[in-house]
Amino acid sequence: MLSRPVDRFVRSIDTAKFFLLVVLVLGGCAAPPLATPPVAAKAPPEPPPGAAQRRTKPIPDRRIDLEGHCQQSEEDGFREDAVLRIRNDIVQELRWRLWVGHRGTCHFELTDFRQTQTHPVIELRTRDGGLCRLLVWQEPGRVTLAHADCSGRCTPGIEASAWPVSFDSTNGGCSAR
Repeated sequence: MLSRPVDRFVRSIDTAKFFLLVVLVLGGCAAPPLATPPVAAKAPPEPPPGAAQRRTKPIPDRRIDLEGHCQQSEEDGFREDAVLRIRNDIVQELRWRLWVGHRGTCHFELTDFRQTQTHPVIELRTRDGGLCRLLVWQEPGRVTLAHADCSGRCTPGIEASAWPVSFDSTNGGCSAR
């Protein structure tokens, strides 16, 4: 049974206030939530020993001289026939036709282009002011000829499948892929 002072206190407050008081008192007894320590950001992993020595060096910017003729066929029907002659970074001759399986072809002739750049990549743009560009660059052991934005010179829908052609820089033939 409750003692007289507590009994009088309980009778003096209504039930809702009593329950609120109990909740507040019991809530004050609860332990505060434990703060989780902040997670430190992890440092990026250290590169393996010798990684700095394995980084590739930039391709040296050298003059391109090439007498190239690449004619090859793949088992899946892809083939190309390309002639590219360059002297002192100036394109002298260019004829390139490629077949994307049995889906269609792309065709490029130097007479339809004008050279607009020699370094670091040789660039040729169409004479008609279109977006089509031919790009030529040299890598160790090969010279690559590629096209960009040239859908008008290809059978519709095949431009993305029409890959560049690479010439062996020592003998002008097709470069191994």
